[in-house]
Amino acid sequence: MRPLTLKTIGILSALSLSVFVIAIFLIATHLFTLAALTPAHLLPADRLEALFSNMPAPMLKRFTDAFPLLSSITGDHAAIAIVRLDDETLSTVIFDRVTPQPEDEVTIMGPFKVTVSDARVTELLGFKDARLARHTSYELLSAGRKPADQWAYFASGSLPPPSSLPQNLFAALLQTDLRAAVLTLTPAGCEVRVAGTAWPAIVSASPLFANAMSGTLAIVRIADPAALWNVLTEHLDRPNLSLVRGSLEYAVAQFFGPEVSVREDILPLLTNATTVVLTQTSSGTAVAVTGALPALQELTQRLSILRDAFSSAVPPILATTQPLKRGFTFTSLRTDPSMASRKRTSQGWWEVERSFRGDMQEFLTARSTVSFVLSTNSALLTDLLERDENRSLPTAGHGRLLMGGVLNLTDLRKLLAESAPALLEESPPLLLPLPSTRSIVWSIEATDSVTTLTVNNEQE
Repeated sequence: MRPLTLKTIGILSALSLSVFVIAIFLIATHLFTLAALTPAHLLPADRLEALFSNMPAPMLKRFTDAFPLLSSITGDHAAIAIVRLDDETLSTVIFDRVTPQPEDEVTIMGPFKVTVSDARVTELLGFKDARLARHTSYELLSAGRKPADQWAYFASGSLPPPSSLPQNLFAALLQTDLRAAVLTLTPAGCEVRVAGTAWPAIVSASPLFANAMSGTLAIVRIADPAALWNVLTEHLDRPNLSLVRGSLEYAVAQFFGPEVSVREDILPLLTNATTVVLTQTSSGTAVAVTGALPALQELTQRLSILRDAFSSAVPPILATTQPLKRGFTFTSLRTDPSMASRKRTSQGWWEVERSFRGDMQEFLTARSTVSFVLSTNSALLTDLLERDENRSLPTAGHGRLLMGGVLNLTDLRKLLAESAPALLEESPPLLLPLPSTRSIVWSIEATDSVTTLTVNNEQE
């Protein structure tokens, strides 16, 4: 046997080193792949109802009506999945990132210890085809989620149908009862993302708004209120739509009289970005609406129609009491035009008209070229005309801003308890309660594929 030459030894050494490096690379790649695996890589897309990632046990309790199996879950886990079996029963799959002890009777899949409530579900798990991680809706909605994030994915149709008015309004705006959704808990509040959108392609609203006067209950900015109304009429169920439409028409008739129509006189004014402000004053609740209508002549005519309707809705009545014999009195009622008045002034670039009528109510309109402000309170109108839009709504940067605003929860609940208690009925499960805050700021954005609701606590 010929002795090995230095050249041969060098070649063999190089080959050995190459094999060693490749082996290390393959091992590292395998370990990295295992570390990058998520429960979604092991779960079947067509059987998955919901997947909760890092969700604390108290939050899971909110979904026990939809998934009763969650009521038996204790402690915190890396992930909990709800899987539907062949016989339509549901089973839980619990994933924990811990190293099991040799005596544990558990299933090991990648980096997870897997515990199931029904042994049959084990056959559905593993590295197979049609995994949840490759499902279109899951990929779309889970994008950007980090391993430590607290979030939950709900398959299309997995949540129960809405029952209360708040739930129906929520479902109409976001279509959560028909589409896949993701709820993410954030340090400031929560974010809800829904696959698809119920909204037409409208121009985005500006996220900037002005703080109104003290006592503000709500500020709501809407990119296109007419489009919002169409979404509600198309997707809201008939009983709740009748309730919303009837309440709105009643409020308009009470203020403007029966001659003003929501569809014919109000909505045509609200086809562009509009802000609605609701405040509590010493004399009651005041409302203001700001917007724009590019057709100047049409805007002028529509504002005139509203002013005329307001003035004639309650005839100016003067009561005169005259004494009669034997202690009796006689009261006569007659119209008195002097009790109704109009006044035209200017404030900066704005032309302001104030109408006042016999029931002590006032209606103000302000116009600057094609922009307008309507108000039921002169102090509120003045406040809005003088303030700058220097606050911004919370946005996730996902497409067009459809609507958003600020809600003073404490005071708004008091008003709704008296005037619209139906709006205080059971809230949607995806809209988590925010008991630690007085106010919230929120927004709804949409692309062609995702609708996003962001809700943040507002710091005191």
